[in-house]
Amino acid sequence: MQNRQTPLIIGVATIIGCVILGANIARINPNNASDKTVSVQGEGKSSLVPDIYTFSVSANETGSTTKAVNEALALKINAAQEVLTKNNVDKKDIQSQNVDISENRVYNNNNSKVEGYRGSHSLTIKVRTIENAGKIIDDLTAIDGLLVNGGSYDNDDDSATLEAARSLAFENAKKKAEELAKLAGMKLGKPVSINETVIGGYNPPIYYAREMAMNDSAVGGTSINPGEQELAVQVNVVFELK
Repeated sequence: MQNRQTPLIIGVATIIGCVILGANIARINPNNASDKTVSVQGEGKSSLVPDIYTFSVSANETGSTTKAVNEALALKINAAQEVLTKNNVDKKDIQSQNVDISENRVYNNNNSKVEGYRGSHSLTIKVRTIENAGKIIDDLTAIDGLLVNGGSYDNDDDSATLEAARSLAFENAKKKAEELAKLAGMKLGKPVSINETVIGGYNPPIYYAREMAMNDSAVGGTSINPGEQELAVQVNVVFELK
């Protein structure tokens, strides 16, 4: 009786495996009667609004001496730090990077000579109240020659969103496994292996002009639109079959 039943299960599983494995979704492995399993992949998604915006500003200067370059950089960077302090950006969220002063060499054939110096200094800034990011950028760009670079979104705590996506992914995988087990004339057992992959990334920030009334005249300002971030979790689960 056992010898007749096993080929039947293998036949059903082979058909299911051929159809569904082509999409890398599920697989039944009943080759060993004592180790019958089904492998499935499930996906769950959940969304959240970013609450952190990170960007950088940089100053670039040239001069005849390293001291002159350094002093010019310091004026801009110190002014930037004052702006950030006035806008309640915590010191722990301001990080100096790429502080550099180097020779400005001019090459002519095989010869080179130093013609002054050039330097740069950048700050990476983390804004924890995104609603204030636009005003902070406006205030920083009022410092002549200070450049604003890039930007990215993040969340201080995305654990609840990941938990929701993970739960949906597992339920999705379990449902597939139950359907396959039923088609194979078997019952689903407990999971014996689970692997997880988190998929997610933040889109580049969107800047757009907003009209602000000031002294009866319209003044353009910067507004940051964080949008919504979708986090996806994929789980690969192996269930026992009974």
